[in-house]
Amino acid sequence: MKPILVLQHEVTQGPGVLLDHLESHGLPYHLCMSPLDGRAPVSARDYSGVVVLGSDRSVNDLLPWIEQEHALLQDAVQRHVPVLGHCFGAQLLARSLGASRTLYGPHCLNKGFCLGPHWAFQGHLEVTADSIRQWCDHGRCELEQVYGPAAQDAEHILLGLDQHLSTLHLIARQTYQRWTDQLLERAGVALAQIHMPSLYAGQ
Repeated sequence: MKPILVLQHEVTQGPGVLLDHLESHGLPYHLCMSPLDGRAPVSARDYSGVVVLGSDRSVNDLLPWIEQEHALLQDAVQRHVPVLGHCFGAQLLARSLGASRTLYGPHCLNKGFCLGPHWAFQGHLEVTADSIRQWCDHGRCELEQVYGPAAQDAEHILLGLDQHLSTLHLIARQTYQRWTDQLLERAGVALAQIHMPSLYAGQ
């Protein structure tokens, strides 16, 4: 099976639970920090799937690595290489192909979508308790200034965190299992196609 490409953009927005899933199932992956590397792959040919994590940047920022990731997702769609987007990754996938909504809420009408093997979520299924605490610490000034029915301060975000994460991680494990299952199925088909001619070599 070809490796799964995981694109990370911020130190505080790592693959978290997703990485646990990949490692516990022995799934090969390649972690790429596009902003630090200054570039991203523009072809999905060498990967069985592409995962795009969150970023503090906007998908509309004119940065070389964002345009390269945009080209990568367009190439992945053309090659039928499944894409899984989280937050920024979901927005970039939407920008790359348009979207049919699958999840929505009272404060956010576009929480997720899928198109064939490509899945995207505006939320962060991959988060851990440590990453949320880091986000709250990193964005403390911003959290003190926000208001509205969908806004929470750090105290409310961290209240009952373990209980909320228990539910979220159950959803994350089920989602990652189903998304990576299709990669294994596709790899199985590819291997079958490679080996099939040998069955008829003597005929």
